[in-house]
Amino acid sequence: MTQPNNEITISLRDVVQFVLRGLVWAVLFAAIAGGATYYLTQRQSPVFRAEATLLVARTTGGFSQFGLSPVTAPPIDLSAYRAAAASDRVLAATAAHLGIVDADAGAIRSLRGATNTFIAGDGRDSSLLGVEARASTPAVAVARANAHAAALVEWDRRRATESLTRVITTLDQQIEALGEQIRAVQAAGDGAAQTQVDGLIRLRADQQQQLAYARALVASAEGLLSVMQGADTSPRQIAPRPVLSALVAALVAGVLAYAFLLVRTALNTRLRSVDDIATASGLGVLAQFPRSAGASDAWRIQEAANYLRTNLLFALNEVHPKVILVTSANEAEGKTTVACQLAEGLARNGYRTLLVDGDLRSPSVADHFDIVGTGATTTTTREWMRPAAGNRSVLKVMLDDADLYVVPQFQSVGDAAEALGRGFPAALDQWKHYDVIVVDSSPILAVADALAIAPLCSGTVLVVDAQRTQPTAIVRARELLDSAGANVLGVVANRVRQGTGASSYGASYGTGYGRGAAAVPASARGIARPHVDSVTTVGTGRRE
Repeated sequence: MTQPNNEITISLRDVVQFVLRGLVWAVLFAAIAGGATYYLTQRQSPVFRAEATLLVARTTGGFSQFGLSPVTAPPIDLSAYRAAAASDRVLAATAAHLGIVDADAGAIRSLRGATNTFIAGDGRDSSLLGVEARASTPAVAVARANAHAAALVEWDRRRATESLTRVITTLDQQIEALGEQIRAVQAAGDGAAQTQVDGLIRLRADQQQQLAYARALVASAEGLLSVMQGADTSPRQIAPRPVLSALVAALVAGVLAYAFLLVRTALNTRLRSVDDIATASGLGVLAQFPRSAGASDAWRIQEAANYLRTNLLFALNEVHPKVILVTSANEAEGKTTVACQLAEGLARNGYRTLLVDGDLRSPSVADHFDIVGTGATTTTTREWMRPAAGNRSVLKVMLDDADLYVVPQFQSVGDAAEALGRGFPAALDQWKHYDVIVVDSSPILAVADALAIAPLCSGTVLVVDAQRTQPTAIVRARELLDSAGANVLGVVANRVRQGTGASSYGASYGTGYGRGAAAVPASARGIARPHVDSVTTVGTGRRE
């Protein structure tokens, strides 16, 4: 094999072919998805987004010159502000700023979905917090953004006053309790209790002084948040955006189309090109026979046969006689057609050629040349495998411009592998005066007939149907041939789609074939069989 089975090589050519193969579907899907998305987005209601910016200070200014020590909210992390902005308390305050009294859970959820808080910047001493709001109209979006920013600022300021508020409440309660105590003592009318009353009055005065100080601190308390920039009165429309949405949908549809094609290609184990045949077999492609075999494609078949003949003669230049075994992995892959075309091409080029029907299970060479097994020719069924038969099994087929010697087979043989193993070596010795011997053999994966005689041949040609043969079958056939000691010369790609093998250069000469157009397979629809002038039996020992 040319490469290990666990290695996958992808060339630039493969990528380009893959892109071109799916281009039409990708463009079609992209156009449909883009058009549908553009139409649907245009019918959607617009969405506007307004943003307000809050400054998060780390420290506050002092008021020591006024005799006050201001109370400030303790610093917290920016993520805490974001969590607070999404809380029910802040959102309820936002609803109150918008004029929604006693906002229920549904209104709070609606505001939570329409607002968002994000970190707009971060500095050493201060940070920026962004508040955005979305709505179907610009005015509502601006109102929501400003209301949410104000509610968050109020929440931050309340953090600074909550403890003082509790202190003030406690002082109020204590002062009221001292007043009641003073009144109770005075009502007793005991002169000795006057000293106690004076003490309670001084204590109440101290607490009243503390209460006044606490109220002054509440008035001066401040948070760390402040509105740096309110929402713009002309917010930006963020949706719908038909053009952008259509482009994104088209891109996604195109990618999905190629993804589908990639999955389909990965799951498809069939051969997709001649290169796949060469990769699976680890062999060179000797020729490519076209898929179509109409009358207009006769020149393509002849050119494929010419390529095959030239490559085989070059590979077996020093061998005489050249014994070429033609086989395939499975049945109905076109091996008989290739063998007959090769033999006819060799004969027409002046080589003394013998075509042997070695497929004893399903013989078809006789059908290709319209040789009917009646009378004297019936005796050729198995005579060539008997050493005493000599050359009586060989028939001379007179073509239009050449003589081709054929050993046909008319009946199926049950013990084909054993018969071939016993008779083929002696038959080769009888046929050594021929220049080329082409043997049409049985499929390798079906029976072992071809493996029995492949080591005795100069070279083996593996025919592969480019439309139906599985790569695993090619690999298995190659392994069996190698294990049998066969000299595998290469593969012939049969039924190749037009454009993958035959070049446009050769097409310009296709109409020039006259008598060569008759050399086409008999099984091809619309193509006549080779013209056979006569069939004669070659006598023993004669050299035609």
